[in-house]
Amino acid sequence: MKRIFLFLLFISIHGSGYSQSLTLDELISLRQKDVGDITEYLIKKGWVYETSESKTSSFQGTDWKYKSKSSGKTLARLTLFEGSNEVFITYQTGELKYYNILSSRIKEFKMKKVRSEHYDQNNSILTDYEGAKYIVSTEIIPDNGGNVYMVSLRLK
Repeated sequence: MKRIFLFLLFISIHGSGYSQSLTLDELISLRQKDVGDITEYLIKKGWVYETSESKTSSFQGTDWKYKSKSSGKTLARLTLFEGSNEVFITYQTGELKYYNILSSRIKEFKMKKVRSEHYDQNNSILTDYEGAKYIVSTEIIPDNGGNVYMVSLRLK
């Protein structure tokens, strides 16, 4: 009985560390869902709904975040942007390992790099990849001695 408890404790601690991580396959799936389904999916992973508001004159944005249970610090953020002609989803994390997983999956999908440049507005490096159905943009933004990694997905 003690072994089973320790095993379950290990699994719950180990598994919760990846709740903030979203894969490219999850982003593709979430982009096709409505805000209710996205909220339900993320809440099961420990995320919280944050806000819905106009992000620009053209886009309504809905935000969810994943917070550290110990420090309360936001570890990841997901935003769904909905406009009259376009819907796209953006995932942000400060964790290089999660960004690397997403980057590897972009390569596995054999997406073609179509743009890579320094983006002055955010002082960031922006790279766009084009696949059969989607355009994926990655952005690396400097932040307090580290980086914020952002991956956006939209239809081609």
